[in-house]
Amino acid sequence: TCEVKHLDAAAETTRVETSQVSEGDTLNPFWGETHNVEPWCEGESLEFTVYDKGLVASKTEGKAVLPPDLFFPQGFSGMIAISGLPHALLHVIVRPLGPSG
Repeated sequence: TCEVKHLDAAAETTRVETSQVSEGDTLNPFWGETHNVEPWCEGESLEFTVYDKGLVASKTEGKAVLPPDLFFPQGFSGMIAISGLPHALLHVIVRPLGPSG
């Protein structure tokens, strides 16, 4: 998942979920998905959570946080460390689209 860490604690949760990877190299999954994450406000981080989806429930494997100064306004393409998984990295591409509406 990718969740906006809103500065306003009362703000409604903004989260998108990727599809489950069940084919190919599931130990090194590739999603290749594009999502629009809205609303997002300048100064808010993005938090990525990696789950291991079992037959009965999902277990959180780790989290990675991308601070706003790394992707706004110029965008970001690169690897970020996943806490909880010492040798794992998550490759993300973030492209701010500008104000909507």
